Amino acid sequence: MATETNPELEARIHANPDDRDAYQVYGDWLSERGDPRGELISVQIKLSQLANGDDAELKKREQAIITANKSAWLGELAKLEDKDFHVEWRWGFVDSARIGPPTDDYETSEIDFPDTIGAVLAMPRVEFLREIVIGAISYDDYPTSWSDCVEALAENEIPASLQRLEFTRGGYWDISSTELGSIASLYPKLQNLRELSIEMGQMDFGEMNLPALRKLEIVTGGLSNDNVSSIVKARWPNLETLSLCIGETGNDYGCNVQFSDLEPILVAETMPSLKHLGLANSSLADEIAAALPGSRILPRLETLDLSKGTMTDAGANAILDNWQSFAHLKELDLSHGYFSAEVLEKLRAAKGPKIVLENLERADDDYRYCQISE
Repeated sequence: MATETNPELEARIHANPDDRDAYQVYGDWLSERGDPRGELISVQIKLSQLANGDDAELKKREQAIITANKSAWLGELAKLEDKDFHVEWRWGFVDSARIGPPTDDYETSEIDFPDTIGAVLAMPRVEFLREIVIGAISYDDYPTSWSDCVEALAENEIPASLQRLEFTRGGYWDISSTELGSIASLYPKLQNLRELSIEMGQMDFGEMNLPALRKLEIVTGGLSNDNVSSIVKARWPNLETLSLCIGETGNDYGCNVQFSDLEPILVAETMPSLKHLGLANSSLADEIAAALPGSRILPRLETLDLSKGTMTDAGANAILDNWQSFAHLKELDLSHGYFSAEVLEKLRAAKGPKIVLENLERADDDYRYCQISE
């Protein structure tokens, strides 16, 4: 049975995806027409209103409705669910779709990623989908090139409701061997996207145009100067979080970023709303720390991540000597640094933001490395 549509109520939901009352009215309207999705909306809204979201009878009824209607609502994807495909439901509709095994319990994967992406975007009532994750939590038997997944997204209609898109290497241990290709073809279809997360060895951004984006997270050991150029040339009126894992400049894994490439980020002309900055996993950590006190970006920030790189006492002292510039922060992450006992004592004694000092290395190590590289 196909879910009936109500353009007026749907428009209200699209205007405010968190309008629980609009969903409830829609659910009542569907129930009056004998559509089981109406009851699911009602049950899931009741669960969301509970303090701990837990009620045994409601949870049992929720699962019964989904099980009874899974084939109709998921189509051909129902047979993959919780194997190579997983969905999360919210207020009667699929809210999140993960393409790829949700756990590391599978020795082989027969999933065709491009075909599955097409099937997800062809699901009944896909217009309320808010998240797509392509990859897996932990899995080794995956391709190294993911460009065909980008092509599959570009060839299909992406719902305007989509708020978060994630590409992950899928647990492939050698991140430097993975590549995403260019994502420029997706921008016209992602004008409402709020979060973009990429964990991959190599990627190409082209001329970035994602005006609604609130969060950009790039995890790699091989960020290129072209990648950084794409980021700093784009206009980000709403961007609140920029998190970059950069890599070791001049290594064998594709990182060629120089400090001069990062300087435009510190000027902050294109990111007026930024609250969190991560320039992490970098062999330029000391230079970044020394440049931040006089930057335009630092006074705007609430949190700062300089972790996972090769920061030494030089970088830490640049921060301590200009502590008044950092004192407004809520959190400063310096994990994986190479600090002497004397500098560590000063960092731990500093008053103001929470300083995260986890997984520290020996200050006298001859070989210093970024946490994410090969």
